[in-house]
Formats: sequence, structure tokens, C-alpha cells
Amino acid sequence: MLESIKEKYEQYLSGNHFAGKPEKLYDSMNYIMSIGGKRIRPILTLLGAKIAGGEMDKALPLAHAMEVFHNFTLVHDDIMDEAPTRRGKSTLHIKENTATAILTGDNMVIASFDIILQTELPNKIQILKTLTQTAKEVCEGQQMDMDFEKMTHVGLEQYIEMIRLKTAVLLGCCLKCGSLSADASLEISETLYDFGVNTGIAFQIMDDYLDCYGNPELTGKQLGGDILSAKKTALYNLAWDKADTEQRQNLSEWFNKTQTNEGERLQHTMQLFEELGIARSGKDLMELYFSKAKDLLEKSTITNYQPLLEMINFLRSREK
Repeated sequence: MLESIKEKYEQYLSGNHFAGKPEKLYDSMNYIMSIGGKRIRPILTLLGAKIAGGEMDKALPLAHAMEVFHNFTLVHDDIMDEAPTRRGKSTLHIKENTATAILTGDNMVIASFDIILQTELPNKIQILKTLTQTAKEVCEGQQMDMDFEKMTHVGLEQYIEMIRLKTAVLLGCCLKCGSLSADASLEISETLYDFGVNTGIAFQIMDDYLDCYGNPELTGKQLGGDILSAKKTALYNLAWDKADTEQRQNLSEWFNKTQTNEGERLQHTMQLFEELGIARSGKDLMELYFSKAKDLLEKSTITNYQPLLEMINFLRSREK
């Protein structure tokens, strides 16, 4: 089912390219939107509408707005991380330049709100308020992420709060706004939001795991990129909590030794992760949040939530 929903959105996307002048600005927007991805945000938006009894076709513009907003965050995130590739292709600031990438991201966030304003969906003001709050939280999470890079120790609880803001709230927003577009009850829309947030936390933990243990050909990212960028990910925090005094000293030393050869830094850090069993711990933490998401559905009045369980299984399969 998820694949058919993705195809529905891809068809909509192919018929709704951005156009305007200067052409480079709008061509850059189309470039980012065209380089693929799992399309999780528009899929969740359409599922939110369907679960609430609405028609997915009517929610397609809203789903598009959510994907445009998501891609805006990726453009700016890549600039801040100085990332050379995204989904196996050049990031926009590398393909063009940093100034164009910043402006493209700015125009995309504006476009996401404009798309919603042009719809005739019910609860449009509530949808816009939900996205506005989400946008603020995403920015807060991104700043926390950058602040963490300069800190010797963050703590798992703080890290979970950061990824809740930076990544998870947008998944919750997509489901909630999709359901609101179908005039869902408060109980349904809030349950879907909470499901999305817990799923988003699990999703980011899996992303942290794949950065160290995934296949770069499948992820499209540099293996160990988070380690080399000194990001205090879930795996780093799990390692810190499990390590003894000497291991913590070694972890801190190799994780932050930016003047040392990258290959050497990665090797020593991964060796320590292996000693501490961090691969297993990371998977266990991910499963904890997937279980929380599933429990929310099972305790709710929602009965047609099978597609959301399919989404959980799809996200789990990313490691294969």
C-alpha cells in the first residue's frame, strides 16, 4: 500500500514543478525535489487523511506542502553540516553555491505555506498553526544539534529531545495535518501526532545506526559521517553511558581529535563501539520507540491503522 501511495504523490509532484524568475532559484527548488527520497512525509500526510475517513486525492496539495517544507530543512541542514552529497547526488550548495542554496531553502518554506493557503481544505487555520509550531520546533532542534557538537557530553535524554524537535515533530505534524484535512476528531488527530513523534524518534535512531553500520550505496551517505562531524548521536550517548572512565576518555579523545587522520578516528571510535555492544543497544533503543508508537494505536479508537504498522515495518527494513 505504501508504494502505491508514494507513486500517487510522485505523479502529483511530476505535474507540479516550480516556475518563476530568476530561473536559477526555481530550477534549484525543482532539483532538490527531484532527487528522490522515501517520501515519508507526504505518505504520512495522505495516510492521516485516509485514516480519518478522507480522500487522499484531496490531500495531495497538503502532502506536497509537507514534502517541500521537509526538503527546505535538508537544504539548510546540508549547508550547516557542509555535506557534499544528499541521496547520492551533489548537495545544492555544492552544485550551485551557498547563497543560492540559502535562498532556495527560504523560498521553499514560503512555498510550503503558500500551497496550503491555496487549498480549500477544512481546518486550514489549524493546519497552518500546526505547521508553524512545527517549523519553530525544527529550528530549535537544529540549533540544539549544532550546540551539541561543541559539547564534550550531551546525555541521551537531551539527545532524544533534540531529535524529537529536529526530526520527529514533522512526522507527527504530517499525520495530524492530514487527519485535520479530513475533519478528524481531536482524539484521532492527537493520537496520530503522538504516533508520528515516537516513530520519528525511532527513525532518527535508525538513521544514527545506519551512519555507522549501513551500506553507503543504499544510504547515499558517507559511512561514519556523524563520527567525523563529532555529532553526539544516539550511538555516541549510548557508548558514553556504558563506558567506564578509561573508555570515556578514549571515546572523547578519538571522537573530537579533528586534526587526526579521518580513517584513524573512525577506526578507533568504531572499535570502541564494538567493545561496548553499541550496535545492539542502538537497535534496542529504536525498537523501544517503535513499540511506544504501536501501543498508542492499539489503545486508541482508531481501527484502520494497519498502514501505519506497515510504515513501521518499512522503516525497520532500512537496515537490510
